[in-house]
Order: sequence, then structure tokens, then C-alpha cells
Amino acid sequence: MKKVIPILLALLFFLPAAPVSAANTRSTSYTVTLTVNDTEEVSQDSYIPSGVYRDLGLNGAQDLYIANDIMYIADTGNARVLAVDLAAGIATEIGVGILTKPTGVSADEEGRIYVADSGAELAYRFLPDGTLDFTFERPTTPNYGEGEKYTPMKIAAAEGGGAYIISDGTQAGVIHMSGSGSFLGYFASNEVDKGIFDTLLDYILTDEQRSRLPQATPPSFENIFRGADGLVYTINRGSTSTIKKHSINGVDMLANNENMPELSSLADLCVTEDGRMITVDSSGYITEISFDGFLLCRFGGPANGSEKIGLFSVPEGIGTDSASNIYVLDAGRNYVQVFTPTYVQKQIQTAISLYNNGDYDGSLQILNDVMKYNNSSYFAHLYLGLNYMQKTDYAAAQEHFKIANAKEQYSDAYWEARNVWLQENMMTILLVLIILTAVILVLRFLNDRLEIFAGVGRHWEKLKKKRFCFDMTQIAYGFKHPIDNAYEIRKGYTGTYLSATILYGLTFLLIVLWQTASGFIFSVRARDFSLPNIFLLFVGAVGLFLISNWFISSINDGEGTFRSMYIAVAYSMAPAILILPFIILFANVATIDETYLIQTALGVVILLCAINIFLSIVEVHQYSVRQTVGNILLTFFFMAVIILAVSIAYLLMKQIVDFVSSIIVEVSLRA
Repeated sequence: MKKVIPILLALLFFLPAAPVSAANTRSTSYTVTLTVNDTEEVSQDSYIPSGVYRDLGLNGAQDLYIANDIMYIADTGNARVLAVDLAAGIATEIGVGILTKPTGVSADEEGRIYVADSGAELAYRFLPDGTLDFTFERPTTPNYGEGEKYTPMKIAAAEGGGAYIISDGTQAGVIHMSGSGSFLGYFASNEVDKGIFDTLLDYILTDEQRSRLPQATPPSFENIFRGADGLVYTINRGSTSTIKKHSINGVDMLANNENMPELSSLADLCVTEDGRMITVDSSGYITEISFDGFLLCRFGGPANGSEKIGLFSVPEGIGTDSASNIYVLDAGRNYVQVFTPTYVQKQIQTAISLYNNGDYDGSLQILNDVMKYNNSSYFAHLYLGLNYMQKTDYAAAQEHFKIANAKEQYSDAYWEARNVWLQENMMTILLVLIILTAVILVLRFLNDRLEIFAGVGRHWEKLKKKRFCFDMTQIAYGFKHPIDNAYEIRKGYTGTYLSATILYGLTFLLIVLWQTASGFIFSVRARDFSLPNIFLLFVGAVGLFLISNWFISSINDGEGTFRSMYIAVAYSMAPAILILPFIILFANVATIDETYLIQTALGVVILLCAINIFLSIVEVHQYSVRQTVGNILLTFFFMAVIILAVSIAYLLMKQIVDFVSSIIVEVSLRA
């Protein structure tokens, strides 16, 4: 049975679906978006309040769904589903006398309505005219689980008239039912996030001991949506919410997406035809995310007892119509608010659509128009780069990717540009290499016959006899023969405080260059780099190691002096001093695909330095290998003790300073 309710536009304050000018309607909340500085900053309004459905007679409604410009509301308190034709402004009651406590609603392409009734512990499928078509009862098959509850809370239409059902208390996953009510299995499931402590307990405790501990349970699903692409989207219940985009076999396609913004306490989500994900959380903030996970905008917020339009009391549902208007169900106020995209937001949506359809010139034109309003928009620069990539203008693409700090996309553009350059200049490169090789061979031949470089050689040998020059040239010798070099350091033949300090300085300089001069892809952003912090960390680590090792060696019969260890550790940095410059140069011409080569080279450098330090301790202190291992372990332990002691002393001093400051402030105020 259905009941048609004529809704007069005079009673239903409703603005048309056409965009509303920002000059005529003011937003009551700030809009934030992601900028090229990798921060969320206030920007121009993306959506503005454009209407409110006040007189629908809602009572504690808990879900909203829009399909084919018909808004379906699960009116829980009135035990009905309300279908509102957004174009005609007419509402139709569905399920009156059948539904008990509807908490979830959705519809399919054929107009059939799916309802989750938690009160009756059933789910229903209604025909477009409101006639009951099918009832999804609790599965009775063994694979469902004998003790598993069946309390449908949310629902999404599946193929063939089936349904995806979120049941309260069911932790196995989303219930997948066929159109005839057969249980097809659990479509997707959440996993338990185990910390380091829980993982350690799994290794230590027996099965019986683990069974006595409180069992960790995976987070429950909060809501579900089936997009126009046929994929299922879910959100988790709890303070740390995530959006999951499930493939046909249930795998989360957004699991490794680092672009996704932080979300919390999500209440509902919807997905537009072009793949944009729009969510609303329990605080009333609406977040719009692009199909590939980038934040487009965030607006709205909590009403905090006020009646301002654009803010929310208890948001429960969200949906969009064909004009990209956003509808949000507020259960606390028992009405639906409407938000219309501004000109800039509409342009961004159009640019995305044009890009997805291959109209790159049109997308570029619109994005350049968007840049006039917000030239720091991360998304605008990103998609300008993507459009230029498709047009094979790799230089322009690199420019915009660099502004957006989109390193993966920049790497793709650079790889293409590098490939083109190599193809165009390969013959020139080969010719230069041949000429250089010929010049080197000729010079070597002339030097062997005429000794044209004999004077340079004699001058170099004379220069090496000076102590400082000799010490600096021993870097290569220390790299090839670390044990012999450590022996000469112990005997005082090689190294001084000055030469060692210069070697430490070179190592520090190369570390700084690695972070700042390794090309855009591998360098740290200037705003994320702190020279004082790097300096303090380097000096602190080296100094703490030397002091700790000298102390441990002094009480364990080590023969080396602090001077010997200071110089020996400096010469142990020879692999970094000799190899790291080439790694930095290579990083300037490498792409992300060559990251493994750089990481391998860095790993080799670190390993060689560690081996050199180990061998230096063996030789300087005249230890055996076993004694050296013990010495190093005790050194690290003593370093940890010093760090802990300094941290405690710092906290105590901070508390004393705060206490004294509060006393001074109190005395000054009373005086």
C-alpha cells in the first residue's frame, strides 16, 4: 500500500536544482581544500546552502539515498520510506504497514527500492510503485554461521535484484544475497589491526593462554553504497573511519592509496557517476574526494544548538542528484539540507569529467580558468599536469607536478621526457664518449712516451709529503684497507683532529646534499628540511657514540684512546665520502622506477661504513671479534641510558621551570 502526499512548494522550502550564485547566497561554514603546500587551507566556497526540506514530517530518519533524481529516506520513527521526486516536489510513502524500523534504504537502476528493517530483522525489496516484491530473510545455510545474528541495518542493491546487507553485530563481513534470497557468502570483511604488543603475545603465549585473553574484534561496517561503476564502497564504524572501495572479489582498492585524506566518525557516503566520493561524519563535516583519492573540499560542521543552515545536529545520510547538488539528512532537526556547487566547484567537476572522457583541451581550458580563483590548488595543478601528460607536453606536465609536489606523477613525466631526449641525442652522446675515450688514450700514450705529465706527478708527490695533504689522501687508502689504516691511526702515523673533523664535515655536507640536492624526486621539500636539526642529530649521534665507546672501552681493557677512535671513526666514513656524491648525481637523473638502485647503493654505503667502524674498533682497542661485538652492544646500551637520563632531566627541569613561572605569575597578579 502506498500513500501519495502532495507537498506544496510553499510548505516545502526548496530551491531549484540549478546552481545558485555565491553572490546571492552566503555560506555559513568555511571550505577547506588541499593546497600545493600539502596542507588543508581555507579556500573559496565549494558548495553553498541552497534549500531545506522542512515539512516532510520526518521522525528520527536514519538513511538517505538518491537515484534517478528521486530521494529515498528511511523514516525510522514513522516506520516508512519516503520517496521524494526532486523535480516534481511530490513525496510517496512506501512500506506503510509492512516496515517496523527501517534504518537503511537504496534503489537500483530499475527503480526497485531496497530497505533494511532492523526492527523486523528483515530486508525488503519493493517495486517502483511501492508494492512489496521480496523479503530477504535470515540465511539458513551452514556457511552463514549457526550463531550469527541477522539484524539488517544498511543495504545496497546488488546485481540481479540481490542485496548487500550490513547486519548489526555481524563481524564476518557484508552479507551478499541473491535476488531470490540465497546467501552468496560474505562479500567483504574487516581485519583486526594488531599492534606490536599483540603480535608479540601471539608468539609468546600458547593457544590456551591466548583464548583466556579478551579477543580483539574487527571494526564493524557503518554504511554501504554501490556505485554506478558496479563497485561496492563501505565505511567503518568508529572514530578512525576509512573508505573502502571493493573490487568484485571484495579486495579494497584504496588500501594502499596514500592520497586519501584523514576521516573520522563517518555516518554515510555516496559516490557520483564520475567516481567522486562524498562523505558526512557525525560532526557534520562533508568531505568530497576525487575518484583517485585526492581531497577536493571539506565544509559544513556541527550546529552546536544553533539553527544555522549549512550546519548539522545529527547527520545520518547523504546523496547527490544529477545536477551535483548534495542532500544531507539531519536526524536531529528532522529535515534535509541541500547544497549547490559554486561556479569554481562546478568547473572542477566538469574538468574531471572531460579528462575522463579524453577531452584534454577542454579540461585544460577549464582548469586554467579555475587557477584564476585559486592558483594554489593542489588538485588543479595535478590535473593540469595529467592533461599535459596526455598531450605529450612533458615539460609543462613536470612544471605543474613539481608545483603540486606530486612526485610519482612527476617521475612518469620525467621518464617520458628523458626517453625522448635520449632518442634524439643518442648519436651525439655516443660521439662525445668516443671522442673522450680517444683523448684519454692519446694523452696516456703521449705521457708514456714523452712524460708530459711528469711535472704534475712530481708536484703531487711533493704535496703528499705534507702531513695535512697526506692525511686527506688517506681516505681512499682507508676505504680499501680499513684495518691497515686503523693500525696507522693507532700508531699516530695517519690522521689528526683537524683532518678527522674535516672528514666529519664532509660526511655531514653530503648528508645535507643528499636531502636537498638529489633532484626533485628524491630531495626533501625545503619547508620540511631543518639544517639545525640535522646538525644536532649528526653531532649528537657521533659524539654520543664516541663518548660511550670510550667509556666502555676504558673499563674493558681497550687500548685505544679517545683521539684514536675520533680519527678512526672519521676515516670509517670513507665509503660515504667517496660513493655518496655519485649517488646524489644519479638521483638527479633517476625516476621512481630506479629507486631500488639508489636504495641498494645507500644500503651498501651504510654497510661498508658499519664494517669499517667495526674493524676500527678491533684494531684500535686490540679486541677479538667477540670482544668487539660485546663492546658495541654495551656502547649502544650506554647510549640508551644517557638518552633516557637526559630526557628525564629535561622533563624534570621543564616541570620546575613551569612551576616557578606559575608562582611568579600568581605573585605578580596578586601584588
